[in-house]
Amino acid sequence: MAQDDAPPFKDNSSQRTDYISTEYLGIFCWLAVIVAAIGYYLWTNKLKPAISNRQKIQYHQNKAANAKKNDSSEALARNEKMLAARAKLQEDYNLNVQSYIEKKKQQDEIKRQNDILKLESKLLGNGRRLYDPDSKDKPDNSKAQNKRNANKTSWRDNYNPLTGGGAMSSYRPSRRSGGARGGGG
Repeated sequence: MAQDDAPPFKDNSSQRTDYISTEYLGIFCWLAVIVAAIGYYLWTNKLKPAISNRQKIQYHQNKAANAKKNDSSEALARNEKMLAARAKLQEDYNLNVQSYIEKKKQQDEIKRQNDILKLESKLLGNGRRLYDPDSKDKPDNSKAQNKRNANKTSWRDNYNPLTGGGAMSSYRPSRRSGGARGGGG
């Protein structure tokens, strides 16, 4: 019965950790409250007014820049420059159109005259060459030259790319049978 008289087992380590955790929690809690109070004071008295002043200064600078940008005299000068540039471009375009129309009229006139000459030569029974000596439809009298070009080829008579023979090297890979070396076959 000696065992029944003994006091119940107490865990001193758990009491110690409880004490340490509550002590540190109390210290850090007060530290967090103090830091929050200092932060609130700095925000309301120092940072917030500085930020609002900076925003006001930026607003006034932007307003002044927009007023300068929209100044009527500068806007008029820009507008006049833009109109002058547009007028110059339109003038250049009109000149190009006029020159194109003139060229087109000349080409049409030449074509009309050629058509008239063709018709007159057909009515008179003359050949094509009489009305247009520079015609593209002119027959070619160089039959001998055409025959020479037809006989001439870029390949040699005995050309075979597998035989090698020429300026290139004639490399051929070895056979893969392997009979001389004793391998399969």
